Amino acid sequence: MKFLQTLLDFGMDIAPYASLFAGAFALAWLATPLVRKWAISCGMVDKPSPRRINKTPIPRAGGLAIYFAATVSTTIFMVATGRPATAFCTIGEHYIFIALASALVLVGLADDRYSLRPGVKLAGQLAVAAGAHFFFGVGFARIFPFLAGWPDALVTIFWITGAINAFNLIDGLDGLATGLATIGFTGVAGALLFAGHPSDILVYCAFTGACLAFLRFNFHPANIFLGDTGSMFLGFSLSTLPLKTGGGTSALLTVTVPLLAMGVPIFDTTLAIVRRTLRSILKKQIRHSVGNDKIMTADTDHLHHRILRRAGSQKAAAWTLYLMAIALVLVGVLSVALRSKSSGIFVLAFLAAIVVGMRDMERIELWDAGRLLKNVAFRKDLQSFRRRRLLRVPLSVTIDLAVLVMAWLVALALSTGDITFDAIKKLLLVYVVPVFLWLVAAGIYRVVWSRATVGDFLRLTCSAFFGTGVAVAAVIFLDLRVPRFTSFSVLYFAIAALGLVWWRALRGVVRDIFYGLGRIRLEDDGTAERILIYGAGLRFRSYRRELVRATGDESKRKIILGILDDDILLKDHVIGGQRVWGTLADASRAIKKLRIDTVVITCLMTPKRQRQVVSALKRIGVKVRIWQCRETPA
Repeated sequence: MKFLQTLLDFGMDIAPYASLFAGAFALAWLATPLVRKWAISCGMVDKPSPRRINKTPIPRAGGLAIYFAATVSTTIFMVATGRPATAFCTIGEHYIFIALASALVLVGLADDRYSLRPGVKLAGQLAVAAGAHFFFGVGFARIFPFLAGWPDALVTIFWITGAINAFNLIDGLDGLATGLATIGFTGVAGALLFAGHPSDILVYCAFTGACLAFLRFNFHPANIFLGDTGSMFLGFSLSTLPLKTGGGTSALLTVTVPLLAMGVPIFDTTLAIVRRTLRSILKKQIRHSVGNDKIMTADTDHLHHRILRRAGSQKAAAWTLYLMAIALVLVGVLSVALRSKSSGIFVLAFLAAIVVGMRDMERIELWDAGRLLKNVAFRKDLQSFRRRRLLRVPLSVTIDLAVLVMAWLVALALSTGDITFDAIKKLLLVYVVPVFLWLVAAGIYRVVWSRATVGDFLRLTCSAFFGTGVAVAAVIFLDLRVPRFTSFSVLYFAIAALGLVWWRALRGVVRDIFYGLGRIRLEDDGTAERILIYGAGLRFRSYRRELVRATGDESKRKIILGILDDDILLKDHVIGGQRVWGTLADASRAIKKLRIDTVVITCLMTPKRQRQVVSALKRIGVKVRIWQCRETPA
């Protein structure tokens, strides 16, 4: 009997949650086919286009079914029980939320039907977000009191509008936005449960049930799309409701968990803004199109487009993004459940996010950023050349002095852990000035570091060493008291030398990184000339250096994919980032494997041997060119 009573009590406890979930699920399941027919009759249909993924016309505005199911089920629940669907929201506030959501849905319907101008749509979103702050009473001031007043209004409006647009932009694959919203609502509900707010979960049960039912029709192959009607409504709900539930006073529940739940859409939106801003600046500089450069206009470089190109199918791409979202939501839920260990969890999540983010950014955003920096740094007009020449030495001196000061501060902090004004006044100049004067005496500022040799860098290191030696002698001669004198001096020399060498070598490192990014991009787009090098000596490095310098030049779209060399001992080794595939006997295998267009001969050989190599390569069916960089009589 006790077991049955416990079971009955458990059933009574979960009945409100189950009824809301089941009611919303049933309403969405029944409403979606009706909405589909209505959308077709109204002409709200997505037709195939270069930017769209669907191959057949598919009706949109399906989010109307989710809106209907979620709002009607929660309203019926309140009328039947006499209590709101969340403990921190009155019945009156619930109706205000429905009114605001209805206004946003109308904006979405108008866009799905008439394709509103971006500015008009944004104005509607801002108006609804402002209404949520001033009439629904959501904001961040209860969590962050310093935001009281108009700063709170600005932050809240930005937060809600950003979430609306994040879901609007991510809605590019069958079932993607709906699935991400389902994961988000479930994650917030789980966090509230662990935080001890079970009564706040009710409203999320309704949204989760509605989304799951709609996902049956929206997952690949979809027969209806969310449209702006649904994507904006989901973004609005997922950003607004957490500001009410959980008391609205916990940053973890109100901001962090919803932020993680919307992590994928927000990351994608941030990338879109960065990408289009960079392209807008680039377009003004190089005066021709470099891709979509309008912030409010869609393109095909969203996160889901990139993963789709790599995964090959919409299902695989959607599940990849689902798993990313689940991982982020689990971080939030675990942080609530294990509050004492939440910092460590977030550090691990942050590191993982960096790895994933850099992998997906490298082909596009970093490439565009690199092109922009390269265009600024290497402009070839006479005015830019004169400006760089005039600024080169003063800039180098300024950077060197900053490096020496930072080296001194870091060395003092590491050796003594005590940085005082008295120590700075007595010792800073004693260590910095001798090294700087030695740099001047050694002619460091006459060296063109973009073409420096190993000897130049050795001279720079020796200057730091001898300058530090002079500083040590001065400290001893002046009888200055330096705590842990030996370790501090050694640390200062090591950090100063490393800094002086590092920033001078940075240009070459950045250029190589940029070349690597360009290589990845060219390999992906399939339009560049694919090159196999014959000869792994110095002339190959000369040829590679020319390609590195030409990175970003659309007229020189070439990519080195491997090397052949007559030295059999080099086979399967890596030179200049390229694998040596073997000798001429291995040419056919390498050319077929790498889909080579052209073989470039970079090594010196006798005319007879050269004719043999060229003949053998042409028989395989590739073009052959010869790289000549040797002295000839004038």
